[in-house]
Amino acid sequence: MSISGNGRHARTAAPGSGYRGIVRYVIRERLLSLFDTYTVQDDQGRPALEIRGKLSWSGEDVAFVDGAGVEQARLRRRVFALTPTFELTQGERVVARIEKEMSFFSCRFLVDGPGDYDLDIQGNFTDREYEVWRSGRLIARVSKRLGTVTDHYGIETARGEQDLLIVAAAIAIDRACHD
Repeated sequence: MSISGNGRHARTAAPGSGYRGIVRYVIRERLLSLFDTYTVQDDQGRPALEIRGKLSWSGEDVAFVDGAGVEQARLRRRVFALTPTFELTQGERVVARIEKEMSFFSCRFLVDGPGDYDLDIQGNFTDREYEVWRSGRLIARVSKRLGTVTDHYGIETARGEQDLLIVAAAIAIDRACHD
């Protein structure tokens, strides 16, 4: 699930999905209060990430911690921005920027990821039904229908994608659209 490499999680075939294989995650709606801790689970109910939220002097701050207790990344909301903007960091290095782009006709989120790993996220953000595209190819989708119970939603990512970045983008979108 690291930004610099591919995740090492079990992947299952998705009949008819177009993916060569997928990994699924389940996230609770209204994921974080200001001081909340929550575990993102895979589709088998196993912990995939612990997410720790807090309010800092510079705004919202969310840490992604692996099963060994090591912080993998941190998501920070920029306070002084015209549209909701988040930075994903590893250590002190910014590895991705997630920004809401508004127009008269639509809303979407753009992710400026590491290297040429840029994402275009489009869909119905209010109802948590959207798709993640990279270089014109569908690589993930977020949907309430993928959740296991009514107050959860799911994320499906294609094999070989940067799952941590996709999960972080979904959490940033949740914070931007549901606070």
